[in-house]
Amino acid sequence: MREKTERPEAIAMGISRLEGTERNAIVREIHRPLLDVGAYKEMTNISYPCGDGCASERITRRILKYLSCD
Repeated sequence: MREKTERPEAIAMGISRLEGTERNAIVREIHRPLLDVGAYKEMTNISYPCGDGCASERITRRILKYLSCD
């Protein structure tokens, strides 16, 4: 919900969208994956280049393991 981004690579890869601040454009894009099965599949089949999304779980396990040591 802004006009510019510091992450143009995310836009280019299709893992982010830049729709601006115009209300109708924002509402349209929010509804797009809900109303269009193809758009939803397209959005959910993108691989994120910066990891697998499980870092917080791994960090939490390490912290808990560390804290449980005497």
